[in-house]
Amino acid sequence: MDHAMRILVDASVLQLDLTGVGRVLLGLYEAATRIEPGIRVCAVHQHDLRCVVPNGVITKRIRAGKVHPALWRHLAFRTYAITNGYDVVHFPWNSGVIRPRKHCRVILTLHDVIPLVLPERYFQSERELKRFREKLQFNVDHADLVLTDSHTSKNDIAQHLSLKREPLVVYPAPTLNVAPAAPKWRDSGPNLQDGYFVYVGGFDQRKGLDQLIRVYTDLFVRQNVSVPLVVVGKRGFLGEQFEQQLDRAQTAGAVRLTGYVDDPELAGLLVGARALIYPSLYEGFGYPPLEAMSLGCPVLTSGAGAIREVCSDAALYFERADDHSLAEGIVSLCDDVSLRAQMSGRGLARSRCFSWEASAKCFLAALSEQGVN
Repeated sequence: MDHAMRILVDASVLQLDLTGVGRVLLGLYEAATRIEPGIRVCAVHQHDLRCVVPNGVITKRIRAGKVHPALWRHLAFRTYAITNGYDVVHFPWNSGVIRPRKHCRVILTLHDVIPLVLPERYFQSERELKRFREKLQFNVDHADLVLTDSHTSKNDIAQHLSLKREPLVVYPAPTLNVAPAAPKWRDSGPNLQDGYFVYVGGFDQRKGLDQLIRVYTDLFVRQNVSVPLVVVGKRGFLGEQFEQQLDRAQTAGAVRLTGYVDDPELAGLLVGARALIYPSLYEGFGYPPLEAMSLGCPVLTSGAGAIREVCSDAALYFERADDHSLAEGIVSLCDDVSLRAQMSGRGLARSRCFSWEASAKCFLAALSEQGVN
């Protein structure tokens, strides 16, 4: 590059507990600043960050009291970008796009458009759906470059929105490059020494957690499986019926909730699990299966959306919404040591197909094509 490229990133997502969107942001810029040490990346935020940013990224907190995030972007973020003459601004969390000045390049990461793919799970009316689509369309229209996580998401975006140019697929890569740690709560929970399955993915309604809890509890009560299911992630409310299922599962000893865990604990849980069970109804990428494969943890999943694109033949699949198919997969992985070893090896090999270096080079090349040097 001829001179130092200056990129200003809206780091609002890093103010939250670290999940897939935040991991993608950190992984991309860690690799990009390592490959091109001359670029200058500044992560701007309104509130305290809940993670450590890569060495090549500086941070700037712009306080604005209790101002709404959208207003903060239009005032504080825009002013900082103009005052400091940034070449590129990046909005990595599906929306929030503004153009601070005429010749500034705008990047939007649109991870997926799942609410448009599964509208019945997100909207109460056609009016709500229309407003959401118009919001996404506005952000896409005002971006010079749209990044997304998979070819599945790229195709979904093209199907549901109007595009002036194709989104660029920048695959995420594994991020759990930490020494695994034993869970802090192990002594107070069920005995995990004999094994356990693990679910990672949160309590979003499209994750299929209600199906998993129901099927797993039945298997455990009937003694088809003798090890618990560890559910990782901040607890959310999915309705009274789900709460009753969860209470039954915990009372039976079938399920253990951990809440949010840090990266060393998450790595430890994946390394020690018989398998990750990931019953999602749809994914724009599917980070937990990739992280699990990178640590040698077998994966049992629905294969919905981009999951097959990510996992290929390295996961064991069940028919989505088919309780019997899910139960068969769980029992097979619980009882068959050789199957677990086979899937572990396949997963490790598949995870090596995803590299932050390759993704960062693709990203930097796209910026060069935009005339940013």
